[in-house]
Amino acid sequence: MSTSLFLPQETIDEILSHVKHDKHSLYSCLLVNRYWCRQVIPWLWGHPLKILSALESANIAPLIRTYISCLSEKERSFLIEHGISLPNYPPPFFHYASYLKDLDYRRLEISVRHWIKYEGTVCSSYPTRRRAIAGISLNNASIIVMTALCRLFLEGDPTLHHLKLAYTERILDLPDVSIFIQGQKGLSCLQKIKFIVGSFNRTKLKNMIAFLEALPDIAPNVSHLDIDVITTDKTMADTLVSIIEGLSYLSEFRLCDKSSGVTQVIEPTISALSSRANSLTSLELHNIHFQDLSLQGLAECKKLEVLLIIQCCCLTLSTWKPLENAKFPLKTLYLDSDFGEKVTIAILQSASNRSIKQLHLSCATSKVIEILPVSCPSLAHLDVCVSNVSIEQLVAMVSGIQQLQYLAIMEYGGHNPKLVEVTPDLGKIFTPLLHYLELNFIMTFEQLDALLTHCKAPLETLILNQYFENHQMADEYFAAIAKFAKERGTLKRLCVNNDGIKTINCNQKSIVVQDLLRYVKILSYSDASVKICEQT
Repeated sequence: MSTSLFLPQETIDEILSHVKHDKHSLYSCLLVNRYWCRQVIPWLWGHPLKILSALESANIAPLIRTYISCLSEKERSFLIEHGISLPNYPPPFFHYASYLKDLDYRRLEISVRHWIKYEGTVCSSYPTRRRAIAGISLNNASIIVMTALCRLFLEGDPTLHHLKLAYTERILDLPDVSIFIQGQKGLSCLQKIKFIVGSFNRTKLKNMIAFLEALPDIAPNVSHLDIDVITTDKTMADTLVSIIEGLSYLSEFRLCDKSSGVTQVIEPTISALSSRANSLTSLELHNIHFQDLSLQGLAECKKLEVLLIIQCCCLTLSTWKPLENAKFPLKTLYLDSDFGEKVTIAILQSASNRSIKQLHLSCATSKVIEILPVSCPSLAHLDVCVSNVSIEQLVAMVSGIQQLQYLAIMEYGGHNPKLVEVTPDLGKIFTPLLHYLELNFIMTFEQLDALLTHCKAPLETLILNQYFENHQMADEYFAAIAKFAKERGTLKRLCVNNDGIKTINCNQKSIVVQDLLRYVKILSYSDASVKICEQT
């Protein structure tokens, strides 16, 4: 009987979603039967350059070989006419190119170069193999093959969702922009584009520049724009601004400055966001030097829900002022930058933060902790790194945020003497809805016992960053956790550091560990933790 009668499509998709980055598991699924093979092929060939890393040289040539076998006779003739003689590949079982969703042009170029060197042969116009793969000949051959592959990817029904391009001296130019204009249908589903903008020769990459300038017309449905700026010029800055202004559906924007502060690019780019005031919902800023930057354009983005400020600097009260009374309905604020206590408080007291559900703070002083319940009363997920904050102050903060469901606390700058106090109030670091607690500071047994003894929250996940000197010490902690799990009946997942996992997974498990495993599942940190960025 067909497997499809037992497993509906939704179930198959759910199963494959959990192994989509595990090529070995996907390959195993191919061999189950024909039905499973047909289900897995789109997953494997939707993101082939991610699954087959460019570092895995043994897999690169077969990838391009498969795409070459999908070419039409017209495209094969095109390659031969331009000096590339093709091996006699067997016809493919599937039209693999039709499943492509994610294209990294730089990785594809590396793969094509590898294929030309080791599998592609050369017609009489290239007398020797060495000449064909050296210097400009290899570049020309690569561009010819890339041209044929780009036409292949753009023909038929549109499937491409993500495109990554790099504008640097080390890459080849795109094929003529007319290919993308003629293949506009193939780009109609394009949702996300990532640019890496570095030092480049405008003459050498003229087709890439032309593609950028035509982007709003040939891929008007792009909603996610991701830009890494290494270095650039004013012309490129103007081009990036025109892209932002031309993408009517742009909702997510990420900007990372990897230079020494290219204000001629950063400032006009941020200002251009005002043109997307009715569509922008998510903004992510990395390594931005805020000094003398205007945020007035951002203040006009009335639909902004997610704001991530990561490893940025020089944000002052005057720089932030345009955003104090901004009307956007912010739901997630990820502040992984230390601008000082006054600026942090000003950010948190902005009108938009009244609606925040998720908050990450990389450095929170006692004054910052004190204002959180008033400034952000709707918090459901708080991830905070505290500096010189006492247990009593944490209790007061948490008790004032009654909707809190996820709480992660880390100590800033190493050992914090105020976090080693033993008090029954530890059990009050909870709300009626709290089911996830992550404590990234060393706790004494007395602290843990006080916390669990007085806990009234329905904890389901507990994460401890705990060091155990010996098995006896570990058993003491685990006994307290097992008692809590047994009496409360809610705790299902436990994560400790690697020392704790080794203790639990040792061959001769103690009676305490055996008892603990009756109630909870032990997970690694990556499996147990819930990050704010993962929920946005």
